[in-house]
Amino acid sequence: MSRLYRIVSATLVLLASISIFADSGLVGQWQLRIEGRMGIQTPTLTVQATDGIYSGSIGGARGQLAINTIAITGNQFTFPFKMTTPMGEFNLIYSGTRDGDLLTGTVQTPRGPIPLTGVRKTP
Repeated sequence: MSRLYRIVSATLVLLASISIFADSGLVGQWQLRIEGRMGIQTPTLTVQATDGIYSGSIGGARGQLAINTIAITGNQFTFPFKMTTPMGEFNLIYSGTRDGDLLTGTVQTPRGPIPLTGVRKTP
């Protein structure tokens, strides 16, 4: 596991423990728009909270994949995501800011950051 991934994972655990006291407003479904090298992707991000711990899933036409921990501090969020493709596995880090019913942020990839935006589908 890369050093960066370990640091991000440790940070997420710490931030997740802080998020117990925050009302993030992130719970619900979000339609994302990610403009990557392979074109525009529009996955759905689902966020849920159980006992102050945030988790969820992300998916689209190829299916749903679980997100075990979503760290939320105020209106900011971050979560790691492992993507498996025919070219191998890639560790991605989604991060961004919620402003009402809009999300803006980035997906950190091995090739650099990719911008993302999102709009709330359901509360």
